[in-house]
Parts: sequence; structure tokens; C-alpha cells
Amino acid sequence: MTRAQGEALTALLHQLRKDWDLPGIRAALQKAAEIGAPADVAVAACRVAANQQAKTPGLIPEPGSHWQGLAAGQRIAPVRCPEHPAEKAAACPECAKEATPKPDWFAVPRRDKHQKIWEPQP
Repeated sequence: MTRAQGEALTALLHQLRKDWDLPGIRAALQKAAEIGAPADVAVAACRVAANQQAKTPGLIPEPGSHWQGLAAGQRIAPVRCPEHPAEKAAACPECAKEATPKPDWFAVPRRDKHQKIWEPQP
């Protein structure tokens, strides 16, 4: 999502839901932009805005019926880090900082692409 698209969508959502503050809308849209194409995000965001029970825009990036029928709704949600839920499990920078590096002696053996893995016995 481009900055112009994000700002236009933020303004639209604020017009639809005066009770939502602009920084909250922007934050939700930034998270949702990682989920799908700008058009999908716009549709999902408008669906959340139409739901008067949604008291904050924070529901926009969350899985739910507002993504139904959209390409982004077909994706499986990424696994989140159990200790840092805002981060994806496989790419958590906090856990990466705490990780123990592999020892120098650790290496995956490589083989020549022409080397046979198994040779039949005569």
C-alpha cells in the first residue's frame, strides 16, 4: 500500500467512524497492509467500520469474517512468536538477538552434484 493510498483510506475510515482516532486507524492499516493487497485491505477495513460493535480499528488486521471472500482471507495466518506476539515466529528479532550461534564446527556436509549417494553392491 502506498502512502497516498494509506492516507486516503485513513481519511475515509475516519469519515465513516468519527469515534476512531487517526493514529489508531493508521496503525491498524499498516499492520493490515502486510496481509493483502490495498484493495483487499480497503474492503476489509470498510467492513469493520460498518460493524458498530467494533469499537476500535484494531480489528482490521485480525483474522475474521471481514476478510471473507478476499484473496487475503484465503491465506493462513502466520505463526506468531509465543514470547513476542507482535512478531512472526520465524523472524522474531528479539529471539534472534537471544539465540545461541551455531558452533564453528557445525556445518552441513556438501556433496558434489555428480557424487552418487548410494552405489549398488555387486
